[in-house]
Amino acid sequence: MKNTKSSSSTALILGLVGLTAFLSTAQAATIGYWRFEDDVLTDSSGNGNTLSVITGATKEAIPVSGNGSEFSSPIPQTGDSNGSMASFNGSGSLSVADPFGASGLGSFTAEAYINLGSTSSNTQYVMSQYDANNGDRSWGLGIADSNGTLSAGANEMYLLVSPDGDNPTTLLPLGLTLTTGVDYYIAFSFDGSTGTNDVTFYYQDLTNGGTLMSTIGSSTMNKVFDSSAKFRISGTGNTNIGGKFTGDIDEVKISDTVLSSSELLIAIPESSTLSLFSFAGLALVFGLRGRKRLHGKESV
Repeated sequence: MKNTKSSSSTALILGLVGLTAFLSTAQAATIGYWRFEDDVLTDSSGNGNTLSVITGATKEAIPVSGNGSEFSSPIPQTGDSNGSMASFNGSGSLSVADPFGASGLGSFTAEAYINLGSTSSNTQYVMSQYDANNGDRSWGLGIADSNGTLSAGANEMYLLVSPDGDNPTTLLPLGLTLTTGVDYYIAFSFDGSTGTNDVTFYYQDLTNGGTLMSTIGSSTMNKVFDSSAKFRISGTGNTNIGGKFTGDIDEVKISDTVLSSSELLIAIPESSTLSLFSFAGLALVFGLRGRKRLHGKESV
């Protein structure tokens, strides 16, 4: 007699183990993930990094056309549907206490979908961990003002980084000049283990059907200062270096490792990852079906 009970139980266990391994691997590096689906505050990473809001940041449905309409749905990496985004009027900001916490800030990756609503005579920051006081300055992903600033051209994205908590260093302009009303996916990673060529910037023009592009920035720094400053979406804690963002932001994710291009939110997972997920799913289904047959006395 074939031991269906044993084989179905084994399949069920394999499915659960495989699925757990897949989800654990996917979530292990994620520090915070703000999708703006339920509201503008919830952290979908499971790490409890709930945001606080300042007036001027609201949840908006992703429109059929216009600003934000090309923000991915579903999200290529996860398959999750995407129905809403956060909208900022130039005075709003979202923040949370240092999400890296005791683990510290070493190598990391930050990602988001953005649409610049208007240019400004002041710099605008998409996200940052950068306060006014010495010892609280770390990094900020900014957009140069309409005249160009900090070695970046007009409306060009740049990364501002401090290696010691005090003096900022503009590592790049990042090579992407934003056009208002255009949907973009953007990301950067900082590799603290290399000491050179340590920043990789990714971007994709979603409105005009562009492909994922990348640039590599060379610096002599091997670390970003591990500040205890709040993480902010839109603006910084230092108004002297720039202002808050005007436009739409979605799917903000920070990870405590350098993600490869195939691991970014905009990327479809590699076949090996899909195979693992498929195997886990099939094993889980097989196990559940076997258990159902046992309960219905269909085993042979």
